[in-house]
Amino acid sequence: LKKRLSEKACLLINEDKRPIFLIPRLDYDLIGTTDVEYDGVPDDVTPTLEDQEYLLNAINKLFPQANYSEEDIVASYAGVRPLIFQNASSEGKISREHTINVYEGGIITIAGGKLTTYRKMSEQAINKILKILKLRKSSHRCMTHKLPLWGGEIDSWDDYRKERADYLRETYKITEETADMLVKWYGSEIDFFETYIKKYGTEILLEGRPWLRAQVNYSCQVEMTQSPIDFLRRRTPIMLEEGNGMDILNDVCQIMMTELNWTNEIKDSWNEKTKKYIAKFISPSNN
Repeated sequence: LKKRLSEKACLLINEDKRPIFLIPRLDYDLIGTTDVEYDGVPDDVTPTLEDQEYLLNAINKLFPQANYSEEDIVASYAGVRPLIFQNASSEGKISREHTINVYEGGIITIAGGKLTTYRKMSEQAINKILKILKLRKSSHRCMTHKLPLWGGEIDSWDDYRKERADYLRETYKITEETADMLVKWYGSEIDFFETYIKKYGTEILLEGRPWLRAQVNYSCQVEMTQSPIDFLRRRTPIMLEEGNGMDILNDVCQIMMTELNWTNEIKDSWNEKTKKYIAKFISPSNN
């Protein structure tokens, strides 16, 4: 959503007892979620008008001063929860817990769960493997709780963020918004990304937005980006911003053409595929 209600994430309870999340993300408010039964192909799930109306009504009742409307929707998206089948009275009451199963031959599968518990899931899976291999936990203990995420090797985030953002802004004459975004995006790997700034420059993709053209080069070379959809939706949140990436799509395709040795036909094909993807899965006017 366009407007910004708070600098802090909020967990709210709607009148139907469902939780509603309000999360500030960059210059927007991210609001969700809904729980609706879906029987189709997971890759084809899209937000519905009913989903949007439900969330707008809920947030406006909880924050009447916000007065959100369909005009404030910048983007929307949907997914399918990997829930374990249960005979619950409604989708919202199905447990988010996971199960780990061991099958003949030592095959281990994990079902259910959610992103916020992925470390616990991995630890329990490792413990299962140790048991199967008859190895002692004390000698082969899971280390996930000690390992920072990529870019997370930082002691004091506030100090690091300010120091590195100030350095980037002063050294490369970029805006405060771009400098802050780069530090947030790459964390302790910002020094490595700086080599791409030195090589490709600091030209932005779109006036008024923080993203650099060099980030497309970096994404192709380091993050295994293979399409504009990868870059605009999966490596950055640009598809969820105003314009949904349509205003920079041609430039992104041109850079990727050079990086990935595309022909003009491949470039044009990905341009059209990306437009269709945005129309189907992201752009609120088409949902």
